[in-house]
Amino acid sequence: MNPNSKRIIGIDLARGIALLGMVIVNFNLVFHDNLVDQLKPSFVLFLQGKAAATFVVLAGIGLALMSKSKKDQPKYIQLKIIKRGAFLFIFGLLLTLIWEADILHFYGIYLALIAILFKTSNTFKLISAIMITASYPILFILFDYTKGWDFEKLHYLEFWRVEVFFLNLFFNGFHPVLPWIAFVFIGFWFGNKNLTNNAFLKSTIITSGIVLTLSTIINTYKEPLVKSISTYNVEFIIMLLDNSPMPPMPSYMLTGISVALLTISSCILIGYKFPHSILIKTICASGKMALTLYVTHIIIGMGIIESLPTSLFTFPFMIAYSFGFYILSMLFSYLWLKFFKQGPLEYIMRRI
Repeated sequence: MNPNSKRIIGIDLARGIALLGMVIVNFNLVFHDNLVDQLKPSFVLFLQGKAAATFVVLAGIGLALMSKSKKDQPKYIQLKIIKRGAFLFIFGLLLTLIWEADILHFYGIYLALIAILFKTSNTFKLISAIMITASYPILFILFDYTKGWDFEKLHYLEFWRVEVFFLNLFFNGFHPVLPWIAFVFIGFWFGNKNLTNNAFLKSTIITSGIVLTLSTIINTYKEPLVKSISTYNVEFIIMLLDNSPMPPMPSYMLTGISVALLTISSCILIGYKFPHSILIKTICASGKMALTLYVTHIIIGMGIIESLPTSLFTFPFMIAYSFGFYILSMLFSYLWLKFFKQGPLEYIMRRI
């Protein structure tokens, strides 16, 4: 694709790659009980929360690109975002009946909030992202993060009780609105930049790479580092520097943003350089059908896992299964889009 053409295929490419990351992470959660005593591949641990964060940043970029539409009025775009958010919220809640780690119902709230703040400036969105990320530890001090959780089984108790439901939605769920909405703000900010400017994309890659490297080093050596300089609130400070997604402390948020912008910027450049690559087109097809494939990997992919003998539950098998499922999903998407403009669920969402 030429950088001046309307659709940026690198966005679809990044979405397809993020989908693969989510498939690996979520299938790993399903295998979890049988794998806890085995050595976990470090890249699987690294992907936890990062692939989903990339998806959410991509959502913000999509909204930013939507806001640039010359044929649609801002009020119409806002209404469309709210409708889409409502659909994803309700549909996601139905999915939680079979998959507690669903992200779609959180997505619905992200979209509703961004629709309300749709007309605010790019600077406001960036500052909001920084403030939300920085202030989350205050919420952690004020509220009990463990309330409602059985962390051994990764199960949320009394999910449908009103108080517990809103606590999960906004504070201690798998992808809580606070601070995850910051990912959308960052995506919206990034999407309003000149994404055809190779120099900007390369500088984003370098900056994100440096931040990610420093964050990873600090996370690796956080315990001896903190203990050597402080004897007060050592455990809390260590938690602030942790890169795991639960709880989503500032270090995790910064790492997630770095991974997302590094991945997306790289994919945009790759898309510009190899617009006719069959491999890239196939990955992009999965990115265009991300909603359909996300639901498919929950219903079909996880359903198959539940029927497998536990003797197969090893990490090599989990990785092979994840890649196998994703490759089949890519091929299905590529063939489907040869005949239809949208994926099945994407079509239903837009019709509704």
